[in-house]
Amino acid sequence: MKYFLNILFLMSFAGSVVGSEKRNEIIVFKANVGTLNANPLRYCDKKYIDFLNDQYGMQCKYNEPFLRVFHPTIPQETQEFHLKKEFIEQITFVPYKCFMYNDKDPRESDRFKQSGTVLLSFFKEVQNENRQIQIQLTSDFETMKPKILLQQFKEMPQCNPGNIFNENGDLLVFVDTTDLEKELCEADIVQKVGRDYGYGHGKQKYEQWVNGYFGEEIKAKQRAALFYSRLKKLCGFSIAAIIAYLVYQKFYATAG
Repeated sequence: MKYFLNILFLMSFAGSVVGSEKRNEIIVFKANVGTLNANPLRYCDKKYIDFLNDQYGMQCKYNEPFLRVFHPTIPQETQEFHLKKEFIEQITFVPYKCFMYNDKDPRESDRFKQSGTVLLSFFKEVQNENRQIQIQLTSDFETMKPKILLQQFKEMPQCNPGNIFNENGDLLVFVDTTDLEKELCEADIVQKVGRDYGYGHGKQKYEQWVNGYFGEEIKAKQRAALFYSRLKKLCGFSIAAIIAYLVYQKFYATAG
């Protein structure tokens, strides 16, 4: 009898171990980036970036580029469906740096993460338990280099609000960028270039500016241009002074 009770005790302990392993199991979702030609890098709004930093601990900067992600449909009436609706679908744009294979700055990286690797990982409370949730990348960038997308973004910066849902929680087809364009200009992340069409008309062109992702490079060019301008001005004064002195000397010698 004592032997039988010991077996029951061990069996109950084993069951609790299996249960705890199941509770600690990582919840995995998928994401892809679609066709890159139709999915350029973009600046996002401060509100969305604050949301990612506060809710997912991503530590994004306000002037870094983002890449839109798409989450495949999963069956309804499942725990995963509700978790996707609550946590995953809110992540519409992911910082470009998260796609780098070696976690470097995209300006210094030479390759993307491969399909099947972890794009993002975070912890959320699920049924009163702190569970790890992963988003795995399902896209293959093939021979594309990170700097190619960066160069396109540098030459033609674009933007998109991160919160692109209607009142029913469905993704919007058309998104008004008027407020975001104004926000980015006021923050000196981009500035208008060419004819002024105002904000949100789809015709206005923008260029990278001093507080943007390439801000340090722009500031360096500005300092170099200022130095050259001052040097040119100084040299111009010097040459004018030399000419004036030579003319004076010639006139003085002739008068004498």
